[in-house]
This record gives sequence, structure tokens and C-alpha cells, in this order.
Amino acid sequence: MVNRFVVPLLAIGLFLGVIGGAVANGNWIVSGKEMVDVQNLVSGAEVKGWMTLQQVADGFAIPPADLYTLSGIPADMPMETALKDLEGVIEGFEIALLREEIDAYLGASSPPVSVTPAGTATQTATEAATSAPTPTPLPPSDSLPAGISGETETHLPKASGAGDGTGPTPLPPGEILAVAEIKGKHTLAEIAEQTKVPLDALLAALDLPAEQDPAATVRDLMNGGLIADVDAVRSAVTDLQSARVDN
Repeated sequence: MVNRFVVPLLAIGLFLGVIGGAVANGNWIVSGKEMVDVQNLVSGAEVKGWMTLQQVADGFAIPPADLYTLSGIPADMPMETALKDLEGVIEGFEIALLREEIDAYLGASSPPVSVTPAGTATQTATEAATSAPTPTPLPPSDSLPAGISGETETHLPKASGAGDGTGPTPLPPGEILAVAEIKGKHTLAEIAEQTKVPLDALLAALDLPAEQDPAATVRDLMNGGLIADVDAVRSAVTDLQSARVDN
């Protein structure tokens, strides 16, 4: 005869075993943690302080060496370390900056190559050729005014920016950079120009010296201990824009 306490104890043991296995695999979300599929992370916004380095690396399929480089973490830091435990310990490390670096890393990845099934390539090429507009022929050169050639000239848009792909994307003429879009990679000069606030006023609002290099990025200032975080810059710009409107 089975003891009446055996079955309840077995049920409790099985229940706790399932929970323990789920916690070990990172699939059990306790109260206070957002419902995030750590096995399939798609953007930096999903990175949370309670995640470990291992969960971030696995969720984004980022090699651990690349993750250490992106986050500026020493290579001897255990992969089981939670991100929130790194803030205040690793100089310059912030979860907000790590999210930006991960988005930049993912954006630099090559897009998947689309393979056209056999038998459709010829049809696609034919449709593209027949749908393309027919160019209007120019009149003979001898019938055009002096100084105008009958040859077709292709005008390409002039490139802008540094050309090395490291700086922020230039804004279209007339547009103002949204305060929420100020990132660690922006320089003081770029922020002043794209948010339409005076550079000297921005330096004063951030308690920076007037001779501060305007080419310094927000990340440089944070690493140097000159400002607390990106939010400090955003708040300063917001105040300056509000003061300009009031005046």
C-alpha cells in the first residue's frame, strides 16, 4: 500500500523540478521581468539589465568575442554575469549604450541573399525590360543651340558626410534632429547644428568649458566623466529649444 504522503510529495518535487529547469534555461520569467524571448532577440531595445552576457550573445547569435568588444567588457568577465551588475563596475559601460552598439552591429550585417527559383529569372528580366520607360531621343546635335550637346549626361547626387560610414546620417535640409534621437555617437557640433541650438549655449548647459573640442562625441564625454549620460545632453537641448521658443 502506497503511503498517502508519497504522491503529494512526488507531485511537488516534479513541479519544482520543472520550474528549476525552466529557470536554468532562461525560459522562466519571474515577476518584475518583461516577457522577452531571450532565445530570439531582434533589436537592442529587448536587452534588459537582468539578462546575462551569455543570454545576450545567444539571443542575437553574436560571438562572445564580438559582444565583449561591443560592450567594452574585459575578456575575463564571466558570461554568466548580469548586465545590471556591470554598470558601476566597468568604467563607461551602460546598458543604453550597449543597446545602440548591438543595433549598429546588427545593421552592419549583410542582408540575406534572395535566390530566384529556376525558370523565373528569364521571365523577371523580360518583365523588367518591357516595363522600363523608353527614353526620348534627342534631336541631332547640329539642330541644338550652341553649347548644348546631344549626348545624354547622367547627374548623380553629390555625397555628403565624412565618407567613412562612421558618423550619423545627415538630415534632409530644413529638418531638425529629434531630441530622443541624440545618440552616443553624435558630436557636440553635430548636435548643435542638427537641433538648431547655439554651440556655446550647449556647452554652458552641460557645464563644459568654452574651449571644449566640438568634435568630441557624447560617448567620449561620458567616458571622460564630463557628463553623466546621454539623457543629460537631451535635457540640455530640450531646455535650450524651449527657451528659444519662449523668446
